[in-house]
Amino acid sequence: MKNIMIDELNEFLLSDYVYLPYINKEELSLRSDRQIFKGSSISSNKDNNKYSPVSGVVYGLSEISSLEGLKKVLIIENDFRDKEEIKRISNKDIYKINKDAAKNILKIDNDIIALRIYKSSGEDKRDAFILKDNVKNILETLNLIDILYPNVKVKIVMDKKDLASYQTLFSYIGTYPNIDIEFNTKKQYKYYSLYEIIDMYNSLKNSTIRDYIYFTMIYEKKSFVIKCKMYTNLSEVLNHLEILPKKIIVNGKTVLQSPHFLLDENIFLINIS
Repeated sequence: MKNIMIDELNEFLLSDYVYLPYINKEELSLRSDRQIFKGSSISSNKDNNKYSPVSGVVYGLSEISSLEGLKKVLIIENDFRDKEEIKRISNKDIYKINKDAAKNILKIDNDIIALRIYKSSGEDKRDAFILKDNVKNILETLNLIDILYPNVKVKIVMDKKDLASYQTLFSYIGTYPNIDIEFNTKKQYKYYSLYEIIDMYNSLKNSTIRDYIYFTMIYEKKSFVIKCKMYTNLSEVLNHLEILPKKIIVNGKTVLQSPHFLLDENIFLINIS
């Protein structure tokens, strides 16, 4: 295994292939030249629209295990160019977006927006790393919500002992006085995840959809976080880390029969022995 320190973030964003789920072959909507652009849809089914996190070419059709059972997937061979079919014009300043257009993206329909940050633990260390990587974008999005919706309270809810996340926020939160931080609250808010706020920001910026996920891996009593492309095959991550697994447990309960397993945003913890 590669030399990995506890709590280290390991990025693996150069997977050779990604595996986009689909329901049936008839719904696939592909180019005749088999080319796939980053951020492009592979399906005509709007209820099951998956977007490619890479650009490349269609390699073939297959099936792969997932948390939801065996899934049909379109395999895309990554060309490592991240080509887009249509060049997006990014909004440089989200505060200058038309208010109605911004509200149409945000779709806020409750009185309290509460971002929940979970304390890093042996079971799941993702949130501290997701926050650190995206803190400015997250706070800008929450601040814009506060501006656009005067009657909505904007909160960040976190554990008082979560020093890593608090230190990350401390460097910036003074700039956003209307964002409240609550510790160890038992109030039943409608919580938003870090992923959801990041996705709001990307939509506001007119950026490519989020193409990555984070998950915690525990191996040989070491715990570390992996950031990888959405729809990567777990076996490719393990090969990258030079890990030969004997037993794999996903999210604390699903025992895998094979390391060929689909990594999507439902994955938060993988135990390897």
